[in-house]
Amino acid sequence: MQYRKNFTHTPSHLVPNERVSVRFDGVYMNSDMYLNDHFLGNHPYGYTAFEYDLTPHLKEGTNVLAVRKSRESLLVSGLHSSKECQQ
Repeated sequence: MQYRKNFTHTPSHLVPNERVSVRFDGVYMNSDMYLNDHFLGNHPYGYTAFEYDLTPHLKEGTNVLAVRKSRESLLVSGLHSSKECQQ
């Protein structure tokens, strides 16, 4: 299973040294996170929150955040961004 979210990043909206991250309230077991095909990490546990820093892999314009999880997994809660991005 895969969840994909496209969003637009405008660097001028960030102040110097500001970081952009994504936080998940939980993905039930074995999720791999990618931003623009860059592997961010694996979260093997369910029902626990986790966060990834997107800043190093952001590009100006359209970005794609992908969550790949095993078939047994289930997205159980919301997706929150520490910085508002244009849809």
